[in-house]
Amino acid sequence: MQTWYVANYFDLPSWNAWAKFKPMINFLDNYVKLKDPLAFTEFSDVIFVDLMANKTLPYGIPYDQDLLTNISFARTFFLFHFWGGQKKQVEVAAYGLLERVQRFLTDNVATKFALFSGHDSNVYAFLRALNVLTEDCAMENFEYYWEHGKEIINPICHYPIFAS
Repeated sequence: MQTWYVANYFDLPSWNAWAKFKPMINFLDNYVKLKDPLAFTEFSDVIFVDLMANKTLPYGIPYDQDLLTNISFARTFFLFHFWGGQKKQVEVAAYGLLERVQRFLTDNVATKFALFSGHDSNVYAFLRALNVLTEDCAMENFEYYWEHGKEIINPICHYPIFAS
C-alpha cells in the first residue's frame, strides 16, 4: 500500500486537483509551506485533530469557516484519491473485508458477531470498492458549494464524516 500512497499523491489527477485548490494553498502559504498534496494531507490531518480537540489552529492560522471548508474539500479529494486512485489498489484494499461480509451473508456460518476496525482508511477503501465514494463526487462537492450558495450536494462524500 505504501507504493500506491506515494504514486497516487504525485500523479496527474492529484496535480490537477492541486491546481483547483491553489487559491487556498496560496493563502495557507502565509502560515505554512505546503509543497505538494502529500504535505497538504498530513497538514490537514493536524487541522482536524486540533479542531476536534478544541485547540487553536496550528501555525497561527485564523479560524475561518470558509477556509476550513476548503481544507475539508481538498482533504476529501486527496484521501479518496489515495485509497481509490487505481482499480487494483481498491481491489487489494477492500477484498478481504468484502469477502468476509459476503461469506457471512451467504454461508451458514456459526459466527454471529464480527468486529471490524472503523478507521477512516478502512471505510474509504470499502466504500470506494462499492463506488459510493469517488474523487469525482469530492470535486463535485467543492465546485458546487462555491457556485451554488454553499450547499453540499453529496454529503456522504465529504470529510470528516468518516473520521474515527
